[in-house]
Amino acid sequence: MAMNFWYIFCGTRPFDSTDPRLIATLASTRGLRPDARAVAWPPLESLIEQMWSHDRELRPAAPEILRRLAEINPDRDARAPRPIACTASCQCAIM
Repeated sequence: MAMNFWYIFCGTRPFDSTDPRLIATLASTRGLRPDARAVAWPPLESLIEQMWSHDRELRPAAPEILRRLAEINPDRDARAPRPIACTASCQCAIM
């Protein structure tokens, strides 16, 4: 789930130009992870880092993730990235 959060907030696939088999091997044997600072929102960076902890006992369960996301609600956090205008025809706002 952490990689999905990273992808959503960074807008690029982590390790996009690397063979997925190599990524899986390095992630499982050497703890390879993308740089959480790329998210550029410290409260979410911290959550992502905890979510991809090598020790599964340290990873938060889904209810805890939802609780923490509610706590770092961008409407209450002045450090949150501001939405930018989407260039697609859907007229949505993206982070």
